[in-house]
Amino acid sequence: MNSIQKSELKAIALKIRNDIIEQVHSAKSGHPGGSLSIADIITYLYFKEMEIDPKNPKYLKVIWGIGYKVDVLLTEIGKLLFGNGELLPTVLIGAGRLGTAVSSFISRDTNGYKLIAAFDINPALEGKEISGVTIRPLSELESFCAAHKPVVAVLCVPRQSAMDLSDELVRLGIQGFWNFSHYDLSVVYPQVTVENVHLGDSLMSLGYRLRNHDE
Repeated sequence: MNSIQKSELKAIALKIRNDIIEQVHSAKSGHPGGSLSIADIITYLYFKEMEIDPKNPKYLKVIWGIGYKVDVLLTEIGKLLFGNGELLPTVLIGAGRLGTAVSSFISRDTNGYKLIAAFDINPALEGKEISGVTIRPLSELESFCAAHKPVVAVLCVPRQSAMDLSDELVRLGIQGFWNFSHYDLSVVYPQVTVENVHLGDSLMSLGYRLRNHDE
């Protein structure tokens, strides 16, 4: 766009602003701020970008407003959080009380994950069902991962177990950890994402805020 075109558009935008002020004054009502601030954008779109000929106008729908188109916004946020609707195949390591509670949350399809197996070292749990999947012995982890290709591992195990298992799980193809062990799992592989969850710290934070909210 050359300098002459810019000058012409500026003159049109100024005329639009003058019209806005006159109309608001004539009506003795209205809030001109939004209209004035968008005059340049409307001018550029209508007279340049959309290439509308006033003698032969194109009828099209343009949505203006304060805020967002909520349906579009929700769709875009959903794509960021959940991709195109595919569920991330997930394995649970540790099927005790915490693992059982967490598994019920993972197994909800709306969260973007699909729980495909659970593993535990306790022989008494082997073969039992948890949130729709069978609890398997940890010795089957390698063969299961080779066959089913999980990408997320949820760790509901003690600190040392999390430290011992992380490298092996990465080798088996795990790309992300949801870690509930009492240890900040730091994986040396840059392609792996770790989300550490500290239930105890969260509870202490709540207590502190309750006891000190007046200070």
